[in-house]
Amino acid sequence: MRTMKEAAAECGPGRIGSPQIGMALLAAAALIAASWTLKHVELGAGARLAVAFAPLPAYALFLRSMWQAIRSTDELQQRIQLEALAFTFGGTVLATIAHDYLRKAGFGAAAEEFPLLAIMAGLYIVGVLAGRRRFR
Repeated sequence: MRTMKEAAAECGPGRIGSPQIGMALLAAAALIAASWTLKHVELGAGARLAVAFAPLPAYALFLRSMWQAIRSTDELQQRIQLEALAFTFGGTVLATIAHDYLRKAGFGAAAEEFPLLAIMAGLYIVGVLAGRRRFR
């Protein structure tokens, strides 16, 4: 029976490909466009609601492409992804709790803009890199 390190040596790095990067860029562009529109354009309630939900299909397509990419990898890469997602989830929970208590402690102005997606993306990248290093 092979160890996980032996399996890692045989398989490639399991990197995310162009379709996933393209979908991530599309989702980010949709989010930026919606945020800019909501901040700078006067709209009625219905239009604001439509603009607020406009990025969701792009994010759904991104998640679908990531799911397909992960399912097409070997067991080692799936384990690396699982550990990265678990790390991301735990770190996001800690960041959200810290943000909530900063607001409760009166630091609401300093903590108003909470870059949750950026925090999640950063934690995910750290988790993937740590998993790849661990099973190198």
